[in-house]
Amino acid sequence: PFPILYNLSRDVVKEYEVFNLLRDNLPTLSTFIIVGRGVIRWKYIGRGISDRPSVVEIISQLDYLNG
Repeated sequence: PFPILYNLSRDVVKEYEVFNLLRDNLPTLSTFIIVGRGVIRWKYIGRGISDRPSVVEIISQLDYLNG
């Protein structure tokens, strides 16, 4: 299990600088691996509304970060 962030006020997506990157006034599809006390170890910022990392890519990054 892992937490998923849901933020209606949009302040988190603005803080992570992923709001309105596609000029659509929406958060850009993004995946972050965050460790410890909020340290971003890996991120994937989508280049379109359906651009996202594959499950294989995410697991590969997790394996790499776990050594």
